[in-house]
Amino acid sequence: MRVLRILLLVMTASVLFLITYGAITEQIRDTDVRFAGVVACASILNLIYLLFSKPSGSSGRIRQLFSLWLDAKETELT
Repeated sequence: MRVLRILLLVMTASVLFLITYGAITEQIRDTDVRFAGVVACASILNLIYLLFSKPSGSSGRIRQLFSLWLDAKETELT
């Protein structure tokens, strides 16, 4: 899970770099500036979330519910 977080951080930073580079070198047309701004804001929020959120040590809620469902199915079979 930690590798996935690092990979997401690198990818988000790469997207931000490409958008910034395109804006500086004027490769982004004036009509695409709003779209690039929205993508940049979303990438910044993603980067902040990945940097400051702590990975949960326990399994997620959906995994717990799925395990509970499997246990119930197993007891039905016996």
